[in-house]
Amino acid sequence: MVILIPDRITSPDVERSVFGIGYDVICCDVKNAWEVTDENWKRADAVLLWQDVKINHETIRKMKKCQIIVRVGAGTD
Repeated sequence: MVILIPDRITSPDVERSVFGIGYDVICCDVKNAWEVTDENWKRADAVLLWQDVKINHETIRKMKKCQIIVRVGAGTD
C-alpha cells in the first residue's frame, strides 16, 4: 500500500512507524499539487494532506487507486 504525503515534510519517520511494514510512504515536499508527479498521484492508495497542498477535481481524477484522503491537523481556525 502506498501512502502519499505531498506537503512539505522531509522525514516521515513517525508516519512510517505508525503504518509499519507493508506500507510505502512517499513524501514529495512540495507546496502545490501540480508539483507532484502524475505517477505519484496514480500510485497512491491513500493521501495525507497537511496545509500547503490543495487538491481539486483534476487532482482527484489522477488518483486511480486512492481509497482515502485525510486532512491532517488539529486546533481551531
